[in-house]
Amino acid sequence: MKVEQSKLNEYLKKIHGSVCPLCGNNHWNISDQVFQAVEFDYNGILIGGASFPMVPLTCDNCGNTYFINALKSGLIDPPDPENPSVTKSENEK
Repeated sequence: MKVEQSKLNEYLKKIHGSVCPLCGNNHWNISDQVFQAVEFDYNGILIGGASFPMVPLTCDNCGNTYFINALKSGLIDPPDPENPSVTKSENEK
């Protein structure tokens, strides 16, 4: 899933950029691609477990990476509770 560029631009205006704690650089890249962290299980991938949609924010110099929760940050819309396979905004169209 990709994040709309307009949402990325708005999010970047809201956050207060700082220097990278590893190298001191202050140039960051934010991905428009949403990744998913899934719940850990010693037996392998846990089907049906919790997952979190995240967008990486990466230091241009050393690669230090922060993961931004795509739902909490508003970069993606939450699913419609009545139809979890679509977002609320898609359902309103």
